[in-house]
Amino acid sequence: MNVKTEGRSTMHHRQTPQRQKEITQEKIRFRAFELFNSRSPDQGSDMEDWLQAEREIKNNHHK
Repeated sequence: MNVKTEGRSTMHHRQTPQRQKEITQEKIRFRAFELFNSRSPDQGSDMEDWLQAEREIKNNHHK
């Protein structure tokens, strides 16, 4: 959809469900990496980091 704003045209794109899923996966990946870097290597696991990140992102997404 083109929208005229102060003499210029801007495109407004709706995010497709696939793109929303990709963005969510990127956020989860980034948060899991943050969690991984915040703990010592001998504590936790990458799977625990991923699941924790997933919970955090999905809980924040629905607020």
